[in-house]
Amino acid sequence: MTVDVEYARRGDISIADQAIGDGLVDIIFGAGLVSHLDLVWADPYATAFLRELASIGRLLLFDKPGTGLSDPVAGVPTVQQRADDFLAVLDAAGSKRAVVIGYPEASAPAILLAATHPERVEGLIAMSGMARLTPDEDYIPGTEHRFEPFWAMIRHCTDHWGDGSMLHTLSPYARENLVYRRLAPNVERACASPGMARVMIKAMWDYDVTAAVDAIDVPTLVIHRTGDIVPVEGSRWIADKIAGAKMLELPGAEHMCYFNGDDILAGIEEFVGGSAPRGPISRKLVTVLYTDIVESTVRAVEMGDERWSTLLAAHHAAVRDQVERHDGTLIKTMGDGVLATFDRPTLAVRCALAVSRHAGDECIQVRAGVHAGECEVTDDDISGVAAHIGSRIMALAGPGEVLVSATVRDLAFGSGVEFDPRGEHELKGVPGKWSVHAVVADHREDQRPASRATPEQAALTPSPIVTMSAADRALVQVANRAPRLSRFTLRTLSRRPGSKPA
Repeated sequence: MTVDVEYARRGDISIADQAIGDGLVDIIFGAGLVSHLDLVWADPYATAFLRELASIGRLLLFDKPGTGLSDPVAGVPTVQQRADDFLAVLDAAGSKRAVVIGYPEASAPAILLAATHPERVEGLIAMSGMARLTPDEDYIPGTEHRFEPFWAMIRHCTDHWGDGSMLHTLSPYARENLVYRRLAPNVERACASPGMARVMIKAMWDYDVTAAVDAIDVPTLVIHRTGDIVPVEGSRWIADKIAGAKMLELPGAEHMCYFNGDDILAGIEEFVGGSAPRGPISRKLVTVLYTDIVESTVRAVEMGDERWSTLLAAHHAAVRDQVERHDGTLIKTMGDGVLATFDRPTLAVRCALAVSRHAGDECIQVRAGVHAGECEVTDDDISGVAAHIGSRIMALAGPGEVLVSATVRDLAFGSGVEFDPRGEHELKGVPGKWSVHAVVADHREDQRPASRATPEQAALTPSPIVTMSAADRALVQVANRAPRLSRFTLRTLSRRPGSKPA
């Protein structure tokens, strides 16, 4: 089976993608670090699995930036950028809505996408996923011992990428089968360079979408094998938190869905075929930004009505401009205050900083509060507890200060925005205590192709083609030019694990 590789664009970054089949439903499959759109079709079991998936609906595949055939990138990608990868591929394929599969670390950006853009998500499937990698008292407490083998694998792969240990650890079949055991190092090195793998692993370690899970309002299927080295407790937590989610817990320890994946495919087919048509989207995860002018009444008295009205109109126009520049939506102005919403927490924070800087030019000071949570969204307003929390956080801010909730801090992790803790506070009308953080700096480092980075930065995350051996390159060339021969060879030399190879 030969499938053409095309390229979607996220900014200046090219993302290798493929479209297979022509079903009525679009299915986008986000894979993990071991991803290569040429090599995958050289594997008989992967080919069989993906062909079956493509029989359910039009299948969209992609190598995330930094892996496989996509551009190498400089800098650590955020979970938001990973969610944007899905959107870029959907847009390039002309897909308005799709069933989104996140597997395995791609489950975190898939969750974030479902929470922030439910209008683009027909259904969510999280496979062997987690909302984050580190348990605490609020997230699957008491399971640290279950994570130790997984953490040990991650630490080893960080230092020894390319020795095949990730595939050997994740897949009992690949570990036991002589052919796959020998090919695993080549596959790892073809999917990512050691430097790129370290960056990707760090990004995965920093993911935290626990707040986004609570806001998901799309049909959801969670799939996990009980004995998977990726602890099943993470998937159970996700399924428990999402209203109406179905947990498909399967026997066995095989992490790689391509091997012995018939039960996974059956679950996906039932989910895609049985999802009821969805009504209009009204609730979603949004980031709210509140601002107001400090001591506005005093300034109004000092300036007089006419001058104050002129200043206020100019300020509102400047805020509106900044909201548009940061891809936000201005919901309303309230006297000297403003309410705006954003899909991305980082953009809300940067908009708040820009508004504060512009206000200084006008010889006024503003305070700002930012929070991310589930809101009821209408054409011209929002409602919900999250909106009230944003307002209460703003009220705590001092002149020129931007305060955010812990949720915003977590979702903005890795963006270059620096936060300083401001303690826990009781917010009027909102139960419990809330951790608040001040924005103290923005070391903005937008992800960009390695070709546009400095030589020092580019050297840290080279393309895999730079670091592959001659044998690695030969493997990729054979896979690209003769996928059928590659599948025949692997099928002949490998024993059957349970799935039918192509």
